[in-house]
Amino acid sequence: MYFVLNPTVYAGYCTQVRSTVPIKAKIRVSTDRPAVPVRFEVNGSPYAATTDSAGTYVTEVSIPVPVVAGVHTMTLRATSPSAKSVLATFTQRCT
Repeated sequence: MYFVLNPTVYAGYCTQVRSTVPIKAKIRVSTDRPAVPVRFEVNGSPYAATTDSAGTYVTEVSIPVPVVAGVHTMTLRATSPSAKSVLATFTQRCT
């Protein structure tokens, strides 16, 4: 399972104009068989898909991150065909 955030850091003004900023998360789930249903969650939001003929599913999702200085941890949790969790961090630096 692969979970990468883009960007991983934001440095700039943190205003109350928006309460969150969107970041992109690239997700890759692989199995040893083709056409396998996969279920996973990104920060609690559920997703369902089916792997391709190589047994892989790749997608990119948008994750809202609070405009609050600090390190924010994002979680990718696969629930099917097997259970596994992966963490990624995003750092918000306010000036």
